Amino acid sequence: MRPSRSIMMACAVLTALPAFAAVTVMPVPWDPTNFLSPHTVVSGTVATLTATVNLGGSTDSFTYSWAYGDGSVPASSTPVAVTTGGNSTILGNVYNLSTTHTYTAAPGTTYTAVITVTDVTNPANYTGNYYIVVQANTLQASVNQAIDNGLWFLHTVMDRETTVNADSQVIPWGGWDGGLGAGCLSGYTCLNSGGADATDVQAFEVSGHFENASALDPYTEDVARGLARLMYFMTPYQVASTSTPISGYVNAGPKTIYYNPALMAARCSDGTQPNYLLQTCTTGTYINYNAAATTCTTGSPVAPPATAVPCVFTFDGNSNGQLLVESNDIGDPGYQTGMLVTALVASQNTAGVARTGVPAGVYNSSTISLPGVLGQTYLNIVQDLVDSIGYCQYYGDSDNASGYDNGGGWEYYCAATVDDASFYDDNSPSQWNAIGLIAASRGFGITIPQIVKDTNQVWVTWDECMGSTCTADGYTPGQFGYDAWNDPVWGPWAVTPSGMVQLAMDGVGRTAAGAPDQRWNLAETDYHNNFCNDFGSPYYDPKLYTYGLFSFTKAMEQHDPGGVLTPITLLSDEPSGLSPFNWYSAQNGVDGAPCDGVAQTLVSRQYADGHWYGVDYTGNQYYFETAWSINMLQKTSFVECITDADGAGKAGTRSGGPMVTLTWSPYAGATNGYTVERSTVNGGPYTKVGKTNNPAFTDQTAGLTNGGTFYYVVQPDNGNGAVCNSNQVTITIP
Repeated sequence: MRPSRSIMMACAVLTALPAFAAVTVMPVPWDPTNFLSPHTVVSGTVATLTATVNLGGSTDSFTYSWAYGDGSVPASSTPVAVTTGGNSTILGNVYNLSTTHTYTAAPGTTYTAVITVTDVTNPANYTGNYYIVVQANTLQASVNQAIDNGLWFLHTVMDRETTVNADSQVIPWGGWDGGLGAGCLSGYTCLNSGGADATDVQAFEVSGHFENASALDPYTEDVARGLARLMYFMTPYQVASTSTPISGYVNAGPKTIYYNPALMAARCSDGTQPNYLLQTCTTGTYINYNAAATTCTTGSPVAPPATAVPCVFTFDGNSNGQLLVESNDIGDPGYQTGMLVTALVASQNTAGVARTGVPAGVYNSSTISLPGVLGQTYLNIVQDLVDSIGYCQYYGDSDNASGYDNGGGWEYYCAATVDDASFYDDNSPSQWNAIGLIAASRGFGITIPQIVKDTNQVWVTWDECMGSTCTADGYTPGQFGYDAWNDPVWGPWAVTPSGMVQLAMDGVGRTAAGAPDQRWNLAETDYHNNFCNDFGSPYYDPKLYTYGLFSFTKAMEQHDPGGVLTPITLLSDEPSGLSPFNWYSAQNGVDGAPCDGVAQTLVSRQYADGHWYGVDYTGNQYYFETAWSINMLQKTSFVECITDADGAGKAGTRSGGPMVTLTWSPYAGATNGYTVERSTVNGGPYTKVGKTNNPAFTDQTAGLTNGGTFYYVVQPDNGNGAVCNSNQVTITIP
């Protein structure tokens, strides 16, 4: 894994393609903040050595060749094909000067491969170094090599174009959405979807590659092009003072709910529906899961009655009068709006400015002018997307005992008013909006409206199988459905972790045995008990459903009970805590785990050219698998975190107790400092031991012992809470 981005080499914000006066050979760096950092190569496997070249506008004839650095015969020269045009299909191979080679050596052996680009017309050589470290076939080495190969695959199939924005500027852009010129170059990752572009861009960002980084990193251009393309998929609409339909399916006026969320997120212990007014149960024990909610206390205990005093909510977090709705492709903003959010948040650049997109102007009104997209900061754009997620949440509530249309979730499209029967809740798109809101909150410090959380609690409470009512029908406690707990359709292994992601957004997590709220525990137990299923179908096998496996990874990394970010390392049968295993790094037959975890599963599925494809329920999901797999291997949902935390222990003496010192690179999102947490168990759970405003900390708190081993994580804080968990630091005190 890479160190975090803190010090960028040759930083330059790209307003156009990087300009070089002469030929510049650009090997892909493993760590964009340290170009001397080596790429991991597993001994005895085929390694792909990667580079691009900028010819500085020269029309000479060029060739390229590689010297592998291990004494092998160098590769023969290959022509560098150059033609004119704006599409990568006719730019020749300047974006792909790669080769392959097998290195076999003792672990830790390093090599420097050299790529040489030769000007044949006016003889001259231009070189670049590609650094390699050979490692044994460990899980981490295999993961590093898989990430390397996956990113290179996305790079090589990206469609690169130019566009002219509303300010008459020529802007390089590109992507994988299939709607650009000659189109994307691979049938394995190209789909006419803004969400596909967003997910692929995010894969580069969580791997340390950013648009405002070194122009010598070939992926810097890819991310800059991809982010420019994303702005095309956003349509602005006014935040109206009255209910004003948008395009026939969005209601951009104030949203109204008629029920009190403090009374509606309630069930009886046997799963039956309670008497909301009396807060009692005919059978079982009455359990109110969100009794402290205060967002709509005037609402009725049931909805929507004639006597209810409605509560009205307007979503405009930056008071700019607009929201942004995902658009211009295959549709499904319920899925893709959250994807756009996470890609922008993963940039870690709130001050970034959109170079493309709809300009300021008048929309859906002859009198109201909106700021549009072009020229807006990423922070404002994300806020406007978050506003649309709030508007698009379905607030209806039909009091259905199995969950149908109970409100608080999201649908494929933007749900309209509470009375519109054509809209409904669907746990498949709901997770994408939830993860978008989590990312906006933790990454950009944008507040999730409390009413969104409170109404979502109504939905997740009624969409989960709990008690004898659902088990009598053959369903498993903890299982979520699509539109209801008895509606699994394609099986539970996408929608159960989707429910867990939403619980994380709502601040619901693990609880003790016997606690009234067992919603998270039941879901985690169900996933734990079925994680290793091997029936050959994504309906039954969680690991054969990449979409759902990504949902599960998000849930584990975003576990947030009571607003305290507590990623889960050991998946267990909760609340007993029985049979825990590392859901990410488990290796069957290596560490006593019952089966392979996420990392080994994904490494074994990767194709030789670096892509992943075809392990999902339906074809449209296949195109996301490469980026999803990279994101999972990076153990992240939306942002690259601190990955270079390190430290040392010092034994206690008569004059002073033992201590641990930690250091890490500064993190741009840590506007409120860093929280340091410690555990005596590998993988946690961790307990807070201190807070610091500097990228260093000394721990001398109670509990440290000579000879003891302790595990630390650092959480950057953006003022809205923890952004993410750093790499774990293992310290043994002498």
